[in-house]
Amino acid sequence: GRALLWASMFLALLLPARGAGGVANGRMRVLRHSRVARASQVASATRETAAARGKEGKGDDQRLSEPCNVVLTHTNADFDSLAGSVALAKLWNDEMSHVPTVVVMPRGANPTLKRFLAYHKHLYPIRGFATVRADDVRNVGVVDTQSRERLGRAADWLDHAETVTVFDHHVPASAAPAPVSDILDCAAGKVSTVVEAVGSATTLLIERLRARNVSLRDAEATLFALGIRADTGCLTYEHTTVRDAKALVWLMEQGASQQAIAEFGQARMSAHQRSVLTQALAGASVKAAHGLKFSSVVVSTDEFLSGMSHVAEEVLELTSADVSVLVVVHKGSGGKQTHYASIIGRVAPRAVTVDLNAVLQPYGGGGHPKAAAASVRLQAEGP
Repeated sequence: GRALLWASMFLALLLPARGAGGVANGRMRVLRHSRVARASQVASATRETAAARGKEGKGDDQRLSEPCNVVLTHTNADFDSLAGSVALAKLWNDEMSHVPTVVVMPRGANPTLKRFLAYHKHLYPIRGFATVRADDVRNVGVVDTQSRERLGRAADWLDHAETVTVFDHHVPASAAPAPVSDILDCAAGKVSTVVEAVGSATTLLIERLRARNVSLRDAEATLFALGIRADTGCLTYEHTTVRDAKALVWLMEQGASQQAIAEFGQARMSAHQRSVLTQALAGASVKAAHGLKFSSVVVSTDEFLSGMSHVAEEVLELTSADVSVLVVVHKGSGGKQTHYASIIGRVAPRAVTVDLNAVLQPYGGGGHPKAAAASVRLQAEGP
């Protein structure tokens, strides 16, 4: 046993000395910050434990006041929404260092992002919802959405915040009405928005970090690069801009890990996703109209499942359709009897006249002309 302990200690001392191509790079070169990262992870766990105990015992009012700025993003987070949120926290921690800025993730994340966070969550300023009191919230940032409804239970913090700042790259379709639940419904003069037509929300924040000459750690550069790659299809999607490409180049210069990008940049289908895909392909209806092929299908699941956008993309490709609409019907969280329909649409590049963003905005959804989604509440008894 003692020999094994000494061997482990020796390896721990030896590995950091390896060259750039050796084992020291590990899954991500940023792991050389492991001591700081582990301390951050322990501190985060301590906060969450204290919050849970406070809720069970003396209550929230017994916790010490800890003023902070908070960055939020939409439920079922993806790489772009998380990367943009962490980038905004980085920016505000540089601009407003007197009050710390943290990221609070809502319910759900796509499977690949979950896998990434399982290894690297402790490297970023991410905190649990239960560790933040509404009275401690000073300024709120919202990234990759303009809908209050998509923020989950953290949406109530908008009412407590001194200011609310929105960064988004989903430009509303001019022919469609405004979203049903809008963050702009907060008090007048309290909300400022930055909504620009770029391929990734992360790009908007990277440009601001670069303008302030803020240096990045490898872990940050890697996450931000994954965010831009995810929402631009590795710079291949129609809505990709030169600004996205420039931001990605800068992130590579800042030390983004190509090894980590290779591992997490390609989505892998989970067992749940494969099951839904099987149902979808078996029940898909494909029809031709106006010179285009349209596929549509409705599937049911016992609960909300993340990662359905990847399934929708596979349906579009495997049915050889120009336009594909996948509707996933599921119960609300916690076994509630209320049913919801998650509508996910994808359009092939050749269908230049189709704008899914305009189609789904009346249902409280949106996105891009070629990729959009909406969530619709159904009757309690289901569809």
